[in-house]
Amino acid sequence: MRRPTRDDAEAVHQLMVANDIAEYGDADTDLEDVLHDWSNLDLSQDAWLAFSPGAGSELVGYASLIKGSNDFRFDFYTHPERTLPNLAEYLIGQGVARAREQLPAGTGLPLTTFIPSVNQANIAAVEAAGFEPHRYHFRMQIDMASPPPTAIWPGGRTLRTVIAGQDDRLLYDFIYRAFDWRDEPPPDFKWWRDFMMRPDHFRPDLWFLLFHQEVLIGVALCYNYPDLGWVRQLAVEKSWRRRGIGANLLHHIFGVFYRQGRDKVALGVEANNLNAVSFYEGAGMRQVRQYNEYGKMIRPGGNLT
Repeated sequence: MRRPTRDDAEAVHQLMVANDIAEYGDADTDLEDVLHDWSNLDLSQDAWLAFSPGAGSELVGYASLIKGSNDFRFDFYTHPERTLPNLAEYLIGQGVARAREQLPAGTGLPLTTFIPSVNQANIAAVEAAGFEPHRYHFRMQIDMASPPPTAIWPGGRTLRTVIAGQDDRLLYDFIYRAFDWRDEPPPDFKWWRDFMMRPDHFRPDLWFLLFHQEVLIGVALCYNYPDLGWVRQLAVEKSWRRRGIGANLLHHIFGVFYRQGRDKVALGVEANNLNAVSFYEGAGMRQVRQYNEYGKMIRPGGNLT
């Protein structure tokens, strides 16, 4: 075991890719994701590497802990073919112990981890450590063999792309007002802006704002990944729902990516949001992956619930 340095980023990336391929058949992680996460943690305290013993050792395990505004996020990976006994349990224990060290005085915070539903070994490991399933997330995807329908904007509605620095707070407030069906506080504005507008992924020409006259009524914030287009956040003002706005925003997004040569567009949705799942299926998307969100409350003094 040792702590990572920036020179280990590519090896960690390849370990993640090996897991992606074993779980769903293709890569779903890029090096920039690793480096972005590392910019938000202390590598000397919040990340762990595990190598196979003996000569010619290789990386077989990695874990990291990131403290957010309202919680901790813990990620861990073990090699799908050459892991070591109890390695997942060890990495989970390190993450829990480190989270406890960073708790604000007299408070507790949730520790969250996401496990692909097909990775039964890691699911067993987190459940044995006292984590409980909180939510289930679907990745939904459309594969376009022909041009998608054209978006239609009735009179009084205008679509434009984001103006970075001017629209940031407007977008944040709009999105978390639209998403208030979740019974938890939103991340703080700075965290949202730093994550959503990180320089390696943010493209202003893929963030769309729909107005009725001067009132913002819908947004779609997208990214262009190597293998597909990704819809990170799509929201419609509550009083404007059921008027085809969401469907037309999707059609516009699909058309933009199709013209760029992308025949796949994907997004994530919580499985218990049945209306959203049904809406995306109606737009031609299908479920291609499932991730299980597990959580555990970390409290001071070693008391865990």
